[in-house]
Amino acid sequence: MPRQGQRTNPYYQAQAILARRDHSVAELAAKLRRQGFSAGQVTDTLGRLQQNSLLDDERFTSAYIAAALRRTSVGPIWLRHKLRQKGIQPNYIVAVLQRTFPPGRERSIARQAAAAWRRLHPSHQNDWHRLTRFLLSRGFSSDVISALRTDAN
Repeated sequence: MPRQGQRTNPYYQAQAILARRDHSVAELAAKLRRQGFSAGQVTDTLGRLQQNSLLDDERFTSAYIAAALRRTSVGPIWLRHKLRQKGIQPNYIVAVLQRTFPPGRERSIARQAAAAWRRLHPSHQNDWHRLTRFLLSRGFSSDVISALRTDAN
């Protein structure tokens, strides 16, 4: 149970939030503001956390992408969109996606997603329109989807 002084200290509150799961800088800032801390307190706290390597958007981005890919087959477009929603700077997103998706990886993941979709929809095995919509909704590029179709023929 936090002491009274810790509840009013944004640094302690931020540490408690980060103890549950990693957050982006923008997510943590929003949570601290919702708890009633001033903009100055939030800025100082975020700077201190970053200085102590407790808050790092690039590390968060890598962990978020790895966790998402462990859960389901998604492409870089979907990941980019979700990371932007979390307030991640585009330069971190681009750098981590380039490391995560070397040539051929997106196609491999899309192939897995297509196979899973076909298992769930056996009556639509060869319906490329439905499969294309599914893969696009999962964030795979149209080039990769076209390549999968070419591979299938």
